[in-house]
Amino acid sequence: MKGRIWIFGSDNSFFRIQGRWRYITTLKPKHRLVTRAELGAIYIDKDAQLAPSLRFYAGGDQSIRGFAYQSIGSTIPSSSDPDKAVPIVVGGTRLILASIEYQYYLNNKWRLGIFSDGGSVADQGEFEPVYSLGTGVHYMSPVGAIKLDFAYGIDGDDRSWRLHLSLGAEL
Repeated sequence: MKGRIWIFGSDNSFFRIQGRWRYITTLKPKHRLVTRAELGAIYIDKDAQLAPSLRFYAGGDQSIRGFAYQSIGSTIPSSSDPDKAVPIVVGGTRLILASIEYQYYLNNKWRLGIFSDGGSVADQGEFEPVYSLGTGVHYMSPVGAIKLDFAYGIDGDDRSWRLHLSLGAEL
């Protein structure tokens, strides 16, 4: 009878580092500035493959508003036939994001915001940043701000207005 040896783990090794920075300040009563930045890098052997769930993506409510959730990153064709190929986003090994938002308080429960987001996700050396502009209305609930933002992606192939809804604290 032959014995079996079970090996758990992976033949690939990688190093992933990610940092987030957020800064909120009150400029004057009723005037607030919210900034954020995010950087990330994955270092992996050239011949190794990295699972899509471990790669970086951008786009969506907590990233670059004006673009669909996880729609920004490196792409591969869906077919070897160039006429039928549709790009599929597979993420990337490098991430850079930044955002600035001005908020004006109408009263204790409501505020308005205007913002710009930008950044990119790509493999090393392939950065093509995209940017968005938008505005929103925020309701201060007991569990955090309920934010309804309208954003327009001013770069990329899909230029359209997008609605973003988010809930919770900004930090």
